[in-house]
Amino acid sequence: VKLKLGDQAVKSKRDSRTSPGDGKKGESTWNEAFELNCQSPRDQALEIVVEEGTKLGLRRKGAEIARASVPLSKLLMKKDRKLNIKLEPQGTMRLNLSYADFVDHRS
Repeated sequence: VKLKLGDQAVKSKRDSRTSPGDGKKGESTWNEAFELNCQSPRDQALEIVVEEGTKLGLRRKGAEIARASVPLSKLLMKKDRKLNIKLEPQGTMRLNLSYADFVDHRS
């Protein structure tokens, strides 16, 4: 899974540390935290891209499987949200998103 916000991008890692192994077939679990800096939460969206993790049939590793976009304006009223995101063309993803105002400590 790749997360993109503006010109920032992070890629998750699914392995034995982030997947309990007791998920149902076809369900993957990631337990990771990422911090991305948002310049304009009213206008920006978090882009989510789910990619193929292994070569499977005609799809190559890294091929896009699904995607979604989450407007960050959803976080302005409530700083912590648990969301069920509908992926296109299929699937869902549960995300815990938090928003914190930037504080400049340089002064």
